[in-house]
Amino acid sequence: MASLWLVGVAFTGFAAPRAWHRTGVVSALPFMAVTIALLVVAAAVMRGLRAALVVSTLVLGGQILGVIGSAWELAQGVHGSKARELRDLGVDPELGVALNLAYSAVAALIFAWIVARWRAGRRRPTS
Repeated sequence: MASLWLVGVAFTGFAAPRAWHRTGVVSALPFMAVTIALLVVAAAVMRGLRAALVVSTLVLGGQILGVIGSAWELAQGVHGSKARELRDLGVDPELGVALNLAYSAVAALIFAWIVARWRAGRRRPTS
């Protein structure tokens, strides 16, 4: 889980300075905020803090919506403000959405794995 958050740090850490230099500080602020938040959550997950693990698990579960949205966007073509934003960052829009799809898919798979382990643990007979 922490590794996934650190990959997110890499993505947003890559985008923040590009946004700053290409479109201004205001467009970089959300990337910087997400980078910091992901670093904090990754550290909390690595320390095994229960609240971070629970919140992370819920966020991972929500990534199925990212899978659906990214897949739909790739199928329909990346247009409009999303394509413009990615081009402004110097990223091919289709590549950006494909990376988002892959990230969301890995997150959703981790969520499914966590749920399967949790359910298996609840089914164990007690002695």
